[in-house]
Amino acid sequence: MTGQRGEFGQLRWICSQDKQEIALLSPLGQTVAEISQPDKQSAMLRTDTEVRSAPSFDALVQDALGIAVPIHDIAYWVQGVTDAQSGQATINLSDSAGRPEKLVHSGWEISIEGYRRLDVAMVATRLHAIKGDTVVKIIIDDWTALP
Repeated sequence: MTGQRGEFGQLRWICSQDKQEIALLSPLGQTVAEISQPDKQSAMLRTDTEVRSAPSFDALVQDALGIAVPIHDIAYWVQGVTDAQSGQATINLSDSAGRPEKLVHSGWEISIEGYRRLDVAMVATRLHAIKGDTVVKIIIDDWTALP
């Protein structure tokens, strides 16, 4: 959500060291856009009406969503960690197991509402990130670790 405008939907995301794929779905589950990054040098956005390519996965995510969302960092945040290459993190509150609950990273204020074990990983149940007037809320309902 940015300013007074909000969008709702679902996200299916495959993230590995070799590739990334995101399917953006409407609240009813219809695919609105697919973004893929088969290698580090290219990314592709596919909708019903167009196919676009760019050198950056993040640029295509911004085109599809209309706002800059740190997809790379979110992959870390939902696991309760940060990528030091993306910027310094300040942890303001941790849970009893030492996992972050409130932190600031790359200008984003992140709140993590609990963790649970899904597959072999401990992941956030809900994540709330704010930067300026942009708010990203994520509920993680399924998680499968890739081999």
